[in-house]
Amino acid sequence: TLAELLDSEGYSTAAVINMLGITGEFRVTQGFEIASDAPKLQRDAQATTDEAIAVIEKASKPFFLTVHYFDAHWPRRPPPQYVDLVRREGDPSPFEALAGGGRSSGEPGPEAVGRERLLYAACARHIDDAIGRLVAFLDEEGLDGETLLIVTADHGEAFWEHGTGSHGAN
Repeated sequence: TLAELLDSEGYSTAAVINMLGITGEFRVTQGFEIASDAPKLQRDAQATTDEAIAVIEKASKPFFLTVHYFDAHWPRRPPPQYVDLVRREGDPSPFEALAGGGRSSGEPGPEAVGRERLLYAACARHIDDAIGRLVAFLDEEGLDGETLLIVTADHGEAFWEHGTGSHGAN
């Protein structure tokens, strides 16, 4: 793995992961010296960044760190202030979807799809702010000029554009 290769080259390696399911079967943390994982929904984007910063503060240099944010995955539960940031006039209230707790079978109506899109956008904004805080920390520590930052996603979401309301469908 990349972590094993970098470890063999003298890097300190760590992973902050927010879904235990990907650390076991998929061996995402293979080769990392430090692996901090949490069950999904147990650590939000801000707490994930707190953990990542704590790991960087303790790491010897050079270091390789992977950080996994889970917040945009279903069930989406963004902090309410992020819903307010992305909600436009006329958007449906997402709070009914938050209270519902489960997915309905079959294709939902436009209002329910609108709620899911709004919650997804609020979660993305929350993650964006958390990553921004991590980048600011790297800058404050003078690490920005010697840090390669790669931001990627594990998948996108379908909001019934292709006959499914999730991901992973054929």
